[in-house]
Amino acid sequence: MEYKKILYEVRDGVAVITINSPKTLNAITDEIIEELYQAITAAEADDGVRVMVLTGAGKAFCAGGELGSFREGLENGTLDMAANMRNSSRLPVAIKTSGKPVIAAVRGAAAGAGCSLALCCDFCFAADNAKFIEAFVGVGLLPDTGGLYALAKAVGDARAVQMCMTGEPVSAEKALEYGIAYRVVPEAELEEKVMKFALRLAAGPSSCYRAVKRMEWETGWKDFGDYMALEQEFQAECAASPNFREGVFAFLEKRPPKFQ
Repeated sequence: MEYKKILYEVRDGVAVITINSPKTLNAITDEIIEELYQAITAAEADDGVRVMVLTGAGKAFCAGGELGSFREGLENGTLDMAANMRNSSRLPVAIKTSGKPVIAAVRGAAAGAGCSLALCCDFCFAADNAKFIEAFVGVGLLPDTGGLYALAKAVGDARAVQMCMTGEPVSAEKALEYGIAYRVVPEAELEEKVMKFALRLAAGPSSCYRAVKRMEWETGWKDFGDYMALEQEFQAECAASPNFREGVFAFLEKRPPKFQ
C-alpha cells in the first residue's frame, strides 16, 4: 500500500510506523486511521517484522482528533459519531491482538486519541518533554479509541476518572510514576533508546511474546468488545449534546467554551 499520511519502514526486524502530519501535530483523521490500521496489519503479517514502533513526526506524538473535520458534519447534521467510533476502534484491537510487541515512542503531546493509542501499546517510551492529556473533556466527549479502558488498567479507576474529568496534562515523570510510561528518556535520545530496546526485543523469543499477548487479550481484555459497544453508544450521546458543538467551535474560534 502507498501511504500518504504515515511513514512505514522496516529496520532489522523492527517496523517503524510514523504518523507524518507534523503541521497539525499529527492530529488524527479518517485517512490516518486507515493507514495506521493497514500498516499495523501489514507488519503483523510480515514474518520479517518482529517488533513494531509507533511514533509521530515533528514535535508531537499525536494531538488527538482533527476537530476541523467535525465542522461540516455539525453544521449540516450529518455527523455520525458512532460510525467514527467503529472506525477508530480498529486501532486498539489491531495493536492488542497483534502477536508482536508494539512500542509507543512519545515526544511532546499525546492528547486525546493520541493518548489512547500510546496507552494501548505494550511499552511506552516517553521523552522528557512528553505530556499525556485526556483532552476529550475540552470538547464535551469521553475518551475514545479504547482510551478509558486502557487508562484504567494502567493507572486505576479513580485516577483514570480524575484524568478524564479534568483533562489536566500528565508529565513524563508523572506518567512513569502512574504506570503509563515504561521509561522516560531525554528527548534527543528517544529514537536511539527506543530502537536499542526494540532490537533487543526483536532478538528474543517471538513465540513467548505471542503467548503473553494472547493471554493478556483473552484474560485482561476479554470484555473489550463489550466496552467498545458502550463507548460507541455513550460517545454518540455526548456528540448529540450541545456541549460537543460548543466545544468544537470554541476550539476552532480560539475562545473559551460556554458549556451547559
